[in-house]
Amino acid sequence: MVKRTKSLIFKFALIFLLFIIGTLALTGVATYKNQMSVYRTQKLENLQLVAEHLADIMTTGNMEFSFLQEFYIKNKDKFLVPYHFSSLKETLDTYNRLFAEKYPGKILGTTIDFSELDEDVQLAYALYNYEFFLLAFENTCHTFNLAYTYYLIPDEEPEHIFYMFDGIRKKETKNGRDYILLGRKAEVKRSEHPVLWKAWDTGKRPDDFGVWDNDYGHDYSCYYPFSVNGKQLGIIGAEVEVADANREIFRNSLRQMGIMAIILFLSMILLLFCINKFYILRISTLQNGVKSYAENKDPEIAENIKKGVWGEDEIASLGEQVSSMIHDLDVYMHNLLKTTRELYDAKKNAEAMNILANRDALTGIRNKTAYDNEVKRLEKNIANGNARFGICMIDLNFLKHINDTYGHEQGNTAIKNSAG
Repeated sequence: MVKRTKSLIFKFALIFLLFIIGTLALTGVATYKNQMSVYRTQKLENLQLVAEHLADIMTTGNMEFSFLQEFYIKNKDKFLVPYHFSSLKETLDTYNRLFAEKYPGKILGTTIDFSELDEDVQLAYALYNYEFFLLAFENTCHTFNLAYTYYLIPDEEPEHIFYMFDGIRKKETKNGRDYILLGRKAEVKRSEHPVLWKAWDTGKRPDDFGVWDNDYGHDYSCYYPFSVNGKQLGIIGAEVEVADANREIFRNSLRQMGIMAIILFLSMILLLFCINKFYILRISTLQNGVKSYAENKDPEIAENIKKGVWGEDEIASLGEQVSSMIHDLDVYMHNLLKTTRELYDAKKNAEAMNILANRDALTGIRNKTAYDNEVKRLEKNIANGNARFGICMIDLNFLKHINDTYGHEQGNTAIKNSAG
């Protein structure tokens, strides 16, 4: 009975499938880590460019930024920016009206300096410039799809900063009206935010992210120390959400794994096709040939096997050996059958000779040799205590008279009738 087995192509497919799964898993992990490293580097460079862009805006604004910052620090409680403002028109109109009323015919920066303006006009102009920069921070945040942009100024209190520009508006209510919360102060410990303080202490951009993990989210932060005329004023910050970064990296990794999975799967199909055509089908031909010979014992099957396992590899060699074995086995079987027949005939002849050696040729009864053998057997039985036997003696009278009177043929007949 032939044992039932699973096909080789199925086993190869299973092995290749496990290989693909393992390869994709290892590749996915390696790709994710590589993407994480590349993404962090690229994102850091992008955030630094964003910070440089904001620094350029702050440097080329209408009002020298160092004056605006100094004025803001002294008068930030007087800055009232409507929470829902979206353009500079109202603030600019207010400044133009006040300047025209109090300084007709004057040109700011040419015929009159900012320091010469009265407090109301200074505040209106500073407020206009503040809103200009605040919108720049907000628009940059939306344009580059960032989580957060801001401008920080270290406070006199150690390990504290306050936000001069905050890319995410926070509301406060005064006298029944909603305004943007300005000058928000926060404790920033050096042990928790070393990258931020490194940017401030060295005046150089750190080549690494800072990490914020608070009520606003879990973000990667880039810090850009901002200076005007060699004087360090504050820190520009730009943040991207870690979850967004991880999602993007994960999507890129899945995309690459998907492409690799398609390539590996198509390669597996092609490889299985080649294995099936050039190897498994030849092995199947060899298997079916051996099975057919085992059932039919037809030596012509050997030629079919030799043709079906073409090639110059181990399978072809095995096919030739099996074919040769079938030929040798067929010759052996013929010789075995011939020898068996000869042995059978020899046995029959030996039996016949044995019969002739122990039988009288005329009467067919046992002769003197058989009598002597029987005597020996009886003597052995007697020695062993088994002495049951009997003796019968017959004497044929007048045999000579019959021979002389009727001839020897009739005498032989008389002897055979007596023996019968």
